[in-house]
Amino acid sequence: MSQDLRVLASELRGDASDRLTRLFDDYDLAGAAYRDLDSRNSVRRIRAADVLGAMRIQSAVPQLREHLRQEDSPSRIACARALAEIGDVAALPEVLEALGEVEAPPGDIADVLLRFGTPGTPYLRTVLEDSPDPAPRRLAAVTLGEIGAAAAIPELVAALHSTDDELVASAVRSLGKIGDVRTIDSLVELLRADKAWFIQVAAARAIAALDVPGAAHALVELLEAEEWDVRNAAAEALAKMGEAGFRAVLRDLDPLSDRAVAHYAGVLDMLDELGPVIVRAAGGDREVGRFVQRILAAGVRARLEEAATGSDALGIFARRILDRSPARARTAAPVT
Repeated sequence: MSQDLRVLASELRGDASDRLTRLFDDYDLAGAAYRDLDSRNSVRRIRAADVLGAMRIQSAVPQLREHLRQEDSPSRIACARALAEIGDVAALPEVLEALGEVEAPPGDIADVLLRFGTPGTPYLRTVLEDSPDPAPRRLAAVTLGEIGAAAAIPELVAALHSTDDELVASAVRSLGKIGDVRTIDSLVELLRADKAWFIQVAAARAIAALDVPGAAHALVELLEAEEWDVRNAAAEALAKMGEAGFRAVLRDLDPLSDRAVAHYAGVLDMLDELGPVIVRAAGGDREVGRFVQRILAAGVRARLEEAATGSDALGIFARRILDRSPARARTAAPVT
């Protein structure tokens, strides 16, 4: 019966859920779960905590808090998860401390924090701002983004200046998920800073999520990055921005390297967005036609440069062609 009620509880809301909880109490199933929290069998302990959490038994809070100190990590996680389901936000400091003591997997801790939901925002903001331990700060940054906590934007922006690269990347991703365009200047500044490649990737994706046309130029600059992942993130972000991203590439087309142009064109092709561009060029759009000519030339040169790294006959031939070819003209002839 306990298991059946637990399954049913996840499908009910409001008054129906409250009546089911009272029924659970009437049959003393809560008492049975309390006793199972002290079982020598870890599976029974975990199941008992899960049932109490699913039924949102408020009277179970003291027992669940007490059992946060059980020796095994899975039991602590189950009790923490139950407290989150019940909504005991006051238990958050104990939960983080208890799970940290047993080095619970970050994914399990994040799952618990997410279950507390929006009511946990004030405490997570405090952790993000003040915790001396980097691990809780990273988890707080991730969770605040997942729950869309706009109130935490000041703490997330402040975290962008941390020396902890993992924290910075987590804060960037969360700002992208929250989607407040007022953070665009901070993200563009970070995009142009000398930061780890994965921070730049996160910043490019966050800027694309905010969809601010004025930020497209900064993404075009990133097409020249040495790391493939960074170039790819910039190209994908520009493609996601649609016409605004495309126009930014057209404006900066002449200074861009062949590698940068070829990468952007490759992403457009993978997204099935290159065909419409060629149709526009064929229709007489001279500016778009110049872009098409440029990507054709860049694609050939990029393939030759790739082949030239080899020591086989193809590599020798590619190097010979590249050595004899004149420097690429920055401005291709218009389509007529």
